[in-house]
Amino acid sequence: MTSKLNIVAFVCENHVLSALKAASTAGDHLPESVSIVKLPCTGRLETTQILDTLREGADGVAIIGCLEENCYHDIGSMLARGRVDRMKELLKDIGIEPDRVEMFNIASVSGSLLMLRISQFETKLASLPSTPFKGVMK
Repeated sequence: MTSKLNIVAFVCENHVLSALKAASTAGDHLPESVSIVKLPCTGRLETTQILDTLREGADGVAIIGCLEENCYHDIGSMLARGRVDRMKELLKDIGIEPDRVEMFNIASVSGSLLMLRISQFETKLASLPSTPFKGVMK
């Protein structure tokens, strides 16, 4: 894909980091466009952090958490899902593509699925017009 994109991925440091390690062991690597921000739980991510990340010029924000039924902190992934849904509605209301924010839940052993989902998100973002925030914040 293109390295011109700037994707910030907020990831659960429990299951998702294990999935990233599994993918790396299998020879898969994150695209250059993706920057990882580790969280103790995706449930700790606030909507303001997502919006700030977009305002700072990210083309997209991925929130990658544990499977909801297997969340390390019980309800963290469900809390994050609710915040992502609200953020998508807010973006839609202000005329920004809600597809710029995506959440997926990954098992610790699903490295190849994680890489596939990231690749699909990158492809989706590449089809969108340039973010209105690109180059605004320095």
